Amino acid sequence: MKIIFDKDKNIYTINPDGTGRTRITNALAGTTEQKPTFVHPVWSPVDNKIAFSWLYQGAREIHVVRLADLQGAQILGASSRITPAGVGVYRPDWSPDGKKIVYECSEDPCDGSAGTHTHDPNIYKVNADGSNNIPIATSSADDNYPVFSPGGGKIVFSSDRDEELYIKNADGSGKALQLTHNRIREVEPDWQPVR
Repeated sequence: MKIIFDKDKNIYTINPDGTGRTRITNALAGTTEQKPTFVHPVWSPVDNKIAFSWLYQGAREIHVVRLADLQGAQILGASSRITPAGVGVYRPDWSPDGKKIVYECSEDPCDGSAGTHTHDPNIYKVNADGSNNIPIATSSADDNYPVFSPGGGKIVFSSDRDEELYIKNADGSGKALQLTHNRIREVEPDWQPVR
């Protein structure tokens, strides 16, 4: 069992006892503008795949790759990308069954098309193979830090519409329900695992 994390634009693993720290990716070459960035890694709950944000030459994408295939990676091909090219995407989270990924997209619509877009982060969901990219929460505010519930039926996220946390059905139906009422920015929610 390993813990995965990002440091200095690379993905690392470490054992729970603090031994065996290993850099997996190799984001070293190039100028600051050319240097790739690997951040926000999360394990699949069902296999040895990792979803993460990858930034290279101004394009941020979410990729899904087996840990062994990520070893020494620097430049990634389109085959592992699951989000549209040319848009800003961040902070993936897996559904409990490992079939879907929820993420934050800095454009709406989050489809990589030319035309009119809003540039406030919104919440989208996509199948782990990159198909069926759909909006979950879109507003004129910044909606971010999405995570699935342990059962997979809900998504909780942070929003600056009221500086609060919101919850919404994972299929995108219904209205987002405001959870907190503090008027202080609340971010990075997570669910208690089912025990």
